[in-house]
Order: sequence, then structure tokens, then C-alpha cells
Amino acid sequence: MAFLTKEELKTKTTTEVINLITNSDDNTVNEIIDENIAIIKSYLFKQYDVDAIFNALGAEQSKVIKKHLKSLVLPDIYDIRGKEITATAEKRYNEAMRWLELISKGTIEADLPSKRIDSNEDGIIDSNQPFMRLGSNKSYKNHY
Repeated sequence: MAFLTKEELKTKTTTEVINLITNSDDNTVNEIIDENIAIIKSYLFKQYDVDAIFNALGAEQSKVIKKHLKSLVLPDIYDIRGKEITATAEKRYNEAMRWLELISKGTIEADLPSKRIDSNEDGIIDSNQPFMRLGSNKSYKNHY
């Protein structure tokens, strides 16, 4: 079963509008959903177990990921016909992209399954992958 279906997009727009734009072609909608899932995975893969996130079913699915995925999918659907997206849809899209950027930088953390590591490759997961952030504080010029 797919992580997100066309029918679940009804919280952002009506199914009739999606059918009108895509000529009732479910394959087009599914391709757009898959493309946006790949985008989200590219932001999350370093810290989170993306397979566990997107293979979850029913109540186990992350509502936050679903919300942001819908916000990313809708402008792509509207783009098929060159239709302008609403200010609200644009705001949601920008919010979703900002959230993904903050997650990938480690600025914020999400309630998602952490990436697991198997250091000795015995098939038994050792521990959660630690998140390590390298860098230093801002350098200041010191002079008298």
C-alpha cells in the first residue's frame, strides 16, 4: 500500500479538482507522490530510517511527514496545467521545505524512527546512530 493516496489529498484540495487537472490519471498522481517522497527521503536519510517511515501503515504513519508531503505534492499537480497555486498553498510549500531544511541541518528534531546501524554486520542492530554535529562557534576579530 502506498504511503499517500490521491484520496488522502482531500484535506488540501478536492478529488474533483485533482481529477480535472490530471484527466483522472492516477498514475500521474502516484508519480508526483513518489517524486516528492524521494525529495523528503533525500533530506531525512542521514538521521532517520526512511524505509521505516515510508513503509509504515495506518496509524503508524507520521502525520507530520504526511502533512508536508501533501504540501509538496499539491503545487506539482497544479503545475501540470500551468495553473497558479494559491497563496495558502505556496505558504504551505515553503513551510514544508523550510521544515525539511531544518531537519536535515539538525536544527530541529522530529518524532521519527532514528537510523539504526549494524557496525559488525552480524545482522543485529547495535544502537541508534548518534547525531554528531561538527563545527565551532562564530569567530570574532579581537583587537584593541
